[in-house]
Amino acid sequence: MKIDPLGDITGSRPYDGERFRRLARHLAGRSDQGAALDATKLARRLFYCDFLAYLELESSITGATYLNDPRGPRPERLDGELARIEASDGMAGDDGGAPFSRAELAIVERVLAGLPEADGSGESSLPHLDPVCRIVPEGTPVAYELAFVSTDPPSEEAIRAGQEVAERLGLLARAQ
Repeated sequence: MKIDPLGDITGSRPYDGERFRRLARHLAGRSDQGAALDATKLARRLFYCDFLAYLELESSITGATYLNDPRGPRPERLDGELARIEASDGMAGDDGGAPFSRAELAIVERVLAGLPEADGSGESSLPHLDPVCRIVPEGTPVAYELAFVSTDPPSEEAIRAGQEVAERLGLLARAQ
């Protein structure tokens, strides 16, 4: 996979409003709350689906652009798309014709099974994506490629290995 240092905001897929709306309906239909699923929780689930798909399949599911929002990652077009859904048939139920691959649906199932409630209860089984949005300033787009960036500090072993390589290359002088 070629990584663009400027970031791939759309996840290697042009934005597809139909896929976005179908995924939103599917996620809402699978929620314990059904049509009452709040926008923040839906936004978070959409984010995880798209970013995990990008990590594993090299392309997001919807091509949505996500913004760093104080409440969590938020699709840039979420409000408009939710209005379109409500104007058509509402959030109730998946329309059954979602054009998702088996691999994409497997990712959706993992997201549904692995996210804690919006109130912070429970532990996420997807913690490596939790800090991705905080890397960019509030209100700005989150590049999909940030999913590859670890926000964990390097281990002592990784630091030692890096120092050994730097020393062999003459880039690090050890104190005597």
